Amino acid sequence: MKVLATLGTVMMVLGFLASAVGAFPLIDTAAANPITEETPFSVEVVDQTAAQIGTMYTTIIDDLMSFAENPDLALATERRDTMIAYAEDLSGRFQLFAADLQLELDTITEAPLAPTGLTAVAGNGEVTLNWNDNVEPNFNFYNVYRGTNAGGPYSFYAAGIPNSTFVDAGVANGTTYHYVVTAINDGMVESVESQEASATPQG
Repeated sequence: MKVLATLGTVMMVLGFLASAVGAFPLIDTAAANPITEETPFSVEVVDQTAAQIGTMYTTIIDDLMSFAENPDLALATERRDTMIAYAEDLSGRFQLFAADLQLELDTITEAPLAPTGLTAVAGNGEVTLNWNDNVEPNFNFYNVYRGTNAGGPYSFYAAGIPNSTFVDAGVANGTTYHYVVTAINDGMVESVESQEASATPQG
């Protein structure tokens, strides 16, 4: 389910709050640190918001009690306007946060690009692999696969390779080995395989 949909209930509540507060005179409960587009979303922001909304409802009851004896319509209007502005600002910030989070989720759940430029250089009892760096911002690490038949199948061989080079020292001289490499992102989504590179180590 998309994040924008999962926050639909929150948005509906905030929208109701913005439209309903006009029925009650409210004190000035503007946040000490207003929620704006630049506000990083965090546990502290959620706590602040929860406390602020709680204050709104408490204030409604207090005002109903006090204004029954000595109504102040000018103050009531000022309080109402302040609370509507707060609710609208908060609603906007939730929308921005939802959009940012959705973008991040889309990014980390999309498979990264397959590594390119893979080469295999044979040595004595080893094969050195090199390929082009993955420059995607959410890149995490590489996996190396190896087989003894051209075109596969390949067996999972080495995981969590941080750099674009790998030395396979577990090979036998005279045997041709075939390799492919994949990239894994921060969401642990794996790319398709790179093109194959082959080498035959010699003693």
